Amino acid sequence: MLNPDTVLGEGAVDTLVKFMEDHPDCAACGPRLVFPDGSLQYSCRRFPTVSSTLLRRSPIRLLLPRERRGRWHLMISVSHAHEMQVDWMLGACILVRRGAIGGTKLLDEEFPAYCEDIDLCLRLKKRGWTTYYVPSATVVHHHQAKSDSRLFCRESLLHAKSMLHFFRKHYGISRAGHDLYPGISVSRT
Repeated sequence: MLNPDTVLGEGAVDTLVKFMEDHPDCAACGPRLVFPDGSLQYSCRRFPTVSSTLLRRSPIRLLLPRERRGRWHLMISVSHAHEMQVDWMLGACILVRRGAIGGTKLLDEEFPAYCEDIDLCLRLKKRGWTTYYVPSATVVHHHQAKSDSRLFCRESLLHAKSMLHFFRKHYGISRAGHDLYPGISVSRT
């Protein structure tokens, strides 16, 4: 999977394919994503929790310095210089093993927008597969982060709806904190 706002580094796809060939447990792997200026994007991440989502996506985030909002979720304190097994990779560029999908859809179309990459990697993990970050492959990502740049915009609303769908799908309504968001439901349209 490759977003249209990406530019492949030299040999990036070959590097990811070779990594997957050498790691038969790997269902998905992603490269080191960088911004156009060459700085690192935190593209390997831990699965979201209700609390990490609230810290990053609700008005609570206004109380915290930007660098503290997603430290755990974005794996900011982890070295990004080495290959590592991760929970999920940002969907801008992910190589997925066809055999790991096993007859199901690659992406769940029930998500309004966003979070399909998290869902994919969690579904793979539940089937016993692993996801890896492979920094020897590099891809430039012209990431606009619209859903993260403003608290109240169309993209942040779509992200919130997608996160609610993710929590409901994987953890059940009560565990996802349905009572934390009374009156908000995920549309199936």
